[in-house]
Amino acid sequence: TGTTSITADASDNVGVSKVEFYQGATKLGEDTTAPYSYSWNTTSVSNGAYSLTAKAYDAAANNATSAVVSVTVSNAVEPPADTTKPTVSITAPASS
Repeated sequence: TGTTSITADASDNVGVSKVEFYQGATKLGEDTTAPYSYSWNTTSVSNGAYSLTAKAYDAAANNATSAVVSVTVSNAVEPPADTTKPTVSITAPASS
């Protein structure tokens, strides 16, 4: 729920230039320095199942995509604001 960190490990014989993070086919963002990560605000999507991947690039534009990680978003629904005043009365001692 809320914002969660997506992290990825990437390596190359010369060096990784960037890692892109995807939710399905939608690019969420990218990171150009290790450790590679992206803060995903899950409140921007509906509750349900999603597939996440990371795509790493090297300086020669070679790239590789990670295996899919399946996640379930379940953002809590805030209850409606309570605007009803409580009731109160004294029960003891009796009046008079």
